[in-house]
Amino acid sequence: MQEYRLSDLRADKTRIQTLGMSLNNQSTWQTVRWLYGVDAYQDKLSSSREGDNRPTPPDATTTIWGVYSEVHLPFAERWQLELGGRYDHFRTRASNLGDSRNDDAFSPSAALVWKTTEQWTMTLRYDEAFRAPTAEELYTTGTHFCITSTACNTFLPDASLKPEQAHNIELMTEFTDNDFWQQGDKLTFNAAIFRNHVDNFIEQQVDDPIFTSLPFPPFFSVDAGHTRYRNVDKARLTGGELGLNYQWAGYDIGLSYGRTRAENRKTGESLSGIPADKWVFNFAHTWAPTQLTAGLRLTHAEAQRRLPDNIDQQYDSYTVTDLYASWQPRQLDGLKLDLTVNNLTNRHYRMAFQALHMQGRDVRLTASYAF
Repeated sequence: MQEYRLSDLRADKTRIQTLGMSLNNQSTWQTVRWLYGVDAYQDKLSSSREGDNRPTPPDATTTIWGVYSEVHLPFAERWQLELGGRYDHFRTRASNLGDSRNDDAFSPSAALVWKTTEQWTMTLRYDEAFRAPTAEELYTTGTHFCITSTACNTFLPDASLKPEQAHNIELMTEFTDNDFWQQGDKLTFNAAIFRNHVDNFIEQQVDDPIFTSLPFPPFFSVDAGHTRYRNVDKARLTGGELGLNYQWAGYDIGLSYGRTRAENRKTGESLSGIPADKWVFNFAHTWAPTQLTAGLRLTHAEAQRRLPDNIDQQYDSYTVTDLYASWQPRQLDGLKLDLTVNNLTNRHYRMAFQALHMQGRDVRLTASYAF
């Protein structure tokens, strides 16, 4: 990533290198299914900055690995029990700060699935999760933004951040019906509501600038404050999702809606970093003889007005248009080519709780091969 300030071409350069792997297998014994696997990845972060009073972020390496297992146990004609667990371990090291962090955790999960009819399924889930703080959250330094040419809000690193530990309860339902309106079509409806209690929730806190008037001589001094990541002792997130999808003769039409509310369980204050309510409309068509799929996706985010007391900002609504295409040639089994044009109209917008506007038109070509 290379960023330049237009006024003087001052440059920031950041390089992130990720190396990862994932192995899993599924075994079946009569009606019992058992999924198990291991995954791991390593992020290496290095950067450089130009200009005065702009400390360089640390050269940091984060390594995370985990092992997991889940078993599906039918115990009645329409009932199934799912039991699982995952063990995670992480280690983060900042070479130029001489700091190192590591932690681990075991996260269990359980679900009760009731297939009420051939079309309707109800699921009640309980899951625990573990998220290690990222190198950005632990070690970010330097300027965040400036109020004047001499007063800039700066990042304060905190290598003592604790990992997030979440306890989530979710109720889901899904309806699927083939030949719903006409032969060969498929209608799918799904809905979910959840409540998530998070210990040590990590949020970004930005201090408001302080303006002080000095009478002699008459001028203002500015303390632009600091930005830091901090742990919220107890957080509560509640929300839900709705989705509707219809497929027929190669056409695929879908509409979904999602919302999340989050608060500090001790003070009742809204938390930062929570996305705004979002609508997504998708329209795609697949040409079966050529295995080519092309589609249009519209994403509308509503205005975010649920803000912490220390944030005096406006995050307006926006709509982004994306185009995409995917091709799997029959002659080369396993090869897949994807072309995506994100933000087709080059919309100028800013997501909730982001200090900078999002990138403009973004074109990506991806090739993958499965064997």
